[in-house]
This record gives sequence, structure tokens and C-alpha cells, in this order.
Amino acid sequence: MFTETSFLDSRLKSFSRLRRPALALLMVFAGGFLAGIPAAGENESDRFRNHGIAAPSGQAGWGGVVVTEDADGTPLIVVHLWTGSGPTEERSLLLVNAETGESEQVALPRRRGAGGFGIWLSNDRYFYTTVADQFVAFDIHEREWFFTHPVPDRMVMRFTENDEGTIYFGMYPNAEIFSFDPANRELREYGPIAEEDWAQYPHLATDDTGWVYVGIRHHLFNLLALDPDTGERTQLIDDATREGVGNVRNVAIWRAENGRVYARPALPDGFGDWYELYEGAARVVDEPAAAQKSYYNHPHRHPMHFPGGGRVAGIDVSNRTATIESAGGERRRIDFDYESAGVRIYSVQAGPDGRIFGSTGIPLRFFRYDPVTEEMEDWGLGGNSGHVNDLISLGDRLYGAVYSSGALIEYDPVEPWEDTSLHRSENPKALFSREERRELFGRPYVLFAHSDGEHLLLGGNAMRSVIGGGIFVYNLSSGESRVLDRTDLIPDQGVMSMAELPGGDILVGATARAPTGGEQVAEAGSMYILQWPGLEMSERIDPRAGLEVRDLIAGPDGRVFGVTHRRELFVFDPESRGIVERVSLAEYGPQAGGQAPRVMLFGPDGALYILMAEAIVRLDPETLEHRREAEAPSRIHAGITLHEGRLYFSSGSELWSYRLPGGE
Repeated sequence: MFTETSFLDSRLKSFSRLRRPALALLMVFAGGFLAGIPAAGENESDRFRNHGIAAPSGQAGWGGVVVTEDADGTPLIVVHLWTGSGPTEERSLLLVNAETGESEQVALPRRRGAGGFGIWLSNDRYFYTTVADQFVAFDIHEREWFFTHPVPDRMVMRFTENDEGTIYFGMYPNAEIFSFDPANRELREYGPIAEEDWAQYPHLATDDTGWVYVGIRHHLFNLLALDPDTGERTQLIDDATREGVGNVRNVAIWRAENGRVYARPALPDGFGDWYELYEGAARVVDEPAAAQKSYYNHPHRHPMHFPGGGRVAGIDVSNRTATIESAGGERRRIDFDYESAGVRIYSVQAGPDGRIFGSTGIPLRFFRYDPVTEEMEDWGLGGNSGHVNDLISLGDRLYGAVYSSGALIEYDPVEPWEDTSLHRSENPKALFSREERRELFGRPYVLFAHSDGEHLLLGGNAMRSVIGGGIFVYNLSSGESRVLDRTDLIPDQGVMSMAELPGGDILVGATARAPTGGEQVAEAGSMYILQWPGLEMSERIDPRAGLEVRDLIAGPDGRVFGVTHRRELFVFDPESRGIVERVSLAEYGPQAGGQAPRVMLFGPDGALYILMAEAIVRLDPETLEHRREAEAPSRIHAGITLHEGRLYFSSGSELWSYRLPGGE
């Protein structure tokens, strides 16, 4: 069993506990009765149908599981739980009794704005994080939230704590540093540790003299020291060293048994130097001189070890189970439960067996919906916290492009799905897993099947920071593959969309957006042609797309229709190799589309249908006349696929469909 707690007024400094109905009931009103649209199974004649939540799951925020004991000495697993999406997004604490599996779900105070990535469980029984523009604390013993101090409306990234119990945290994206003294409840703001034009990810640790050290990723590695008494900041490595290191995937920074801090950047092709940090200075060392003492930068305890002995040997939040190991080494499994409004859907695709498939994100849950039985199922992928950005159906298989690994996967829907690591799974099976994928298309935007029936092309941006993307080409018949590096394409742009031209050449739409943590270089997204089968780039085209060419689709006559960042549709003529017409779609409101923004398809009536966030647009491909086909009853996020006359798409965590004209 579990109980759930919410809060009446986010303006109050202290919150009282109360019970509330389950989130599932709330979803009935949010989904089932929204704009008068029936829930799943009601009134088949209505064009719009809400098929329900694809995956009522969740996951712990990164580093978001710690253990403690309450006032009665009961061992608790404390999970910073991420569930929901968009208007239904929920951030809560899940308190799991490690002896019985009984759980209590406590909602974070609701405020508009970003939530914290980082969490901290101090030695004085308080759980700390940020909610929008407030630094908040939760009393584990009393089960009460309270706001403490205002902070910038950013996301706290990492915490640490010094030997006197003062808590430090750094915020994304500007790397503001704060300290909080629990004894007198004073919050101090030091401001940004460094001024940059790109988003910074700060990682923190303290030495035994009280100095605070901050490692920065991704765009350029940085290592800085903060004197907490004076607020003085010192950059510990020179700019030439930073340029030489370049982009970093991660920064290891931790306190050792000798009281000193050690830091090391993880690079795209290996690791950088070890740095020993002490009393505000740094020196390069061959290796750390002492074993690691702090875990998750906590100098006093391991976050998964209970104060009374034993530990959490493993936890699978998505599948609601944990493994507890006693002080004597004996292991047992506990099952727990929680409410979830579902997690965001990133891709939707009609499968070869007449069912609808897709993926949610954070965590990755792969779902299957049967339009005949209306049954919805979902499975994990070994605790994967990414998402399948794009899915295509080819022959009797489904193929997907996975964030953040950039892996190309193959799934046989006839065989059971294996909920295990992608490195071990046979279904789905990773067709490509070389290391360079993360730095070229770790954030995949498009998966495309060539008309020869043998080749798949996967393109995107780097997972983080590195400017420019690449394309992976895979031959399904031979298993041979080829990687097009950013230097083979446009070095400062990623790959967002593709369409095939008459004769087999590929038209590629690019994005000028920098990956997370990167610095934008190009001013606008371009298009170019990949000659088939040699894959040489030729004929770069300026579509005046703004930042990106979001989607491309080839029409029956060979012309290609594209939609741009500027909410404009254009027509590309393969004979003249130019853009021949443009129409604005701005009147229909914001754009739809996930990380792989597939938003267009041709309907049974021959018209082109385009997903916008608040409407489905119908466009005549001959005259380019367009109109609002339907007002969306719930905000449209991702799609798009067609099955038996119904257009399927997602709205947050829910799968929806719309019966197109001519699809009766």
C-alpha cells in the first residue's frame, strides 16, 4: 500500500499533511472530459479519441535515491520521483519502507517553473531541493515541506556539504553558487562562478579546509575554486588548457580520505589529467593519492547505506522493485507502488501487425496499443533513462533511434520484448553501438528508410555540446554500415529531417541549434543533397528556415514539402533544385514535434496533414490552400502515424488519434 500527500497553499511557509484522491482520478478530468472529448472506449463516432496513458511510470531524478531512517528508526528509501508530463507533470518524494515495501508519496509544492535536478539529504533529517524560484526543505520525521529562501528560477544541478554541515549547491545554466547554513537557516548567494555564453553544468566538492571546488561541463572544461568566507573565485586552469581539453562529457570531482579533492574531465575520446585540489589551488597528479571518501560529494555517508546497517543493493523505480541487502550480506526483494500520470511520449508508429507502438522518455518505456482490444502495454529497457526519438516500420520489423546513445535498434513485434540492458538484449537488438555515435547523433532527430528496402539512415546532433552532427547508414541485408562525420556534411549543423528525391538522392534538412551545453555557431539551418549511393554532399540550399528545417516529406509527384522553425511551409522542386513556393502556418499557433519532429503525412483523401500544437492543419498539395482541420482538444506534442484512417499522435503522456476525412 501507499498513501499520498499534497499541499493547500504554496505561499505558506509551513505545510500540513492531508490526503487527496489518486492522480488517476485527476487524469479522468484532465483527459476524459477535456473539451467534451470522451475517454477511451466511448463513442466511436467522434473523430478525436483519447486512448489513455501509454506508460503510468516514473523514474528517480539523476542521483535522486538516498536512504535514511525516520524518527522511529524505520529504514526508508527516499526517491526524488519524476512522473507526468506537461500540465500533468509531477515531482514528488516517494518514501519506501525498506522492511515492508509500503510507501508514501508526498507531492512537491506546485509552482510554475523549473524543478531541481539535484537533491540533498543532510545529516539533520532534511531533504533539500529547489522548486521553481524557491529553495525548499522536507522534514523526513514530520513529513512536512516548507519554503526557506527565494533563488533564481533555474534548476539546481549539484549539491555538496562541508565538514561543519554547510550545504553548497550550483545551478544550471548560469552556474550560480549558493550556500545554506542549516543551523541559522541562512542562505548566501555568491553569484555565477564563471561568466559564459553557454549553459554550464556545475559539479561541486569541498576539501577539509572549507574551500569549495566547481568542475564545469560541457562546452569547455573549467575548474574553479571558491573561498566561502570572502566569496573570491579563482580559475584553476588557464584558458589554453581549457581550449586544449575542449568539450567534456562529464567531470569527476570528489573528496578523498586525505581531505583533498580530486577532479578529472571525461572527454569524448578518453580522460584528461587528474587534478588535486587543496586550499584553493590545483596541481596535476598522476593519480589520486587516497581512496574516495565522499559519494555523490557527501563527506559523511554513502547515500545507499542505512544508518543502522545494510544497504539498497539495487532499485528499479520504473518497475517498482528494490533489492535490500542486510548487514550480513543476505538479499531480499521488496515491491512498492506509486501513482503516476504517465511520462511524455516521444515517438508514435503504426507497426506491421496493426498495433500502435511508441516510446516515452525519462524513463524509456516502450508501449504497444491494440486498436481492436484497446489494450495498452509498456516495457522498460534495463532501466534506460532515455527515449526512442524516432520509429519506423519496415517489413515485419520496427526500427528505432535511441537517445542518448545514438543506437539503432531493431524490434520484432512477434517475439517478447526483453526488459534488459540494450547491450544484452536480443529483442530489441542494437544494430550499431560504436562509440562515435554519441558525438555525432547521440541526440537522434531522424530515422529514414531508403526506397531500396535495404538501407536505413539515422541522423541528429551530438548528445551534448559538440557542434555539428552526422549520419549513420546501415545495410539491413549485409549488416555493413558507414558513418558520415560532421566534416563530411556541414560542420556546424546537425541533421534533423530527410526526404527521398526521384532517382534516390536524399534531401537533408539541417538544424543550427547547438546541443545542450553547446554554443551556437551557425545562424540558420540549411538543406543539402546526398547523392545516392555514394553519399557525397552536394548542392547546399538555403531554405530561409530560421534555425531548423523541422520536417520533410516527398509528395506523389516528387516535390518535397518542408516545415521550418519559422512556422512556414515550403515546396522544393527536385528538377530546378530550388524552393518554388512558401506559405505561412503562423496563424495556427505554436509548432508541435518532439526531439524527432515528424509532423506531416498524406491522408486517405490525398491532402497533406500537419500537426501544430493546438490544431491539425489540412493543406491541398496542388493549390497549397490550407485550413484548420480540427482544433486539438489537448496540446499535441509528438507523432505522427496513420492506421486505418486514423492519425495517431501524443499529448504529453497520452496517446490520441483523429479520424481523417476519407478514412471512414
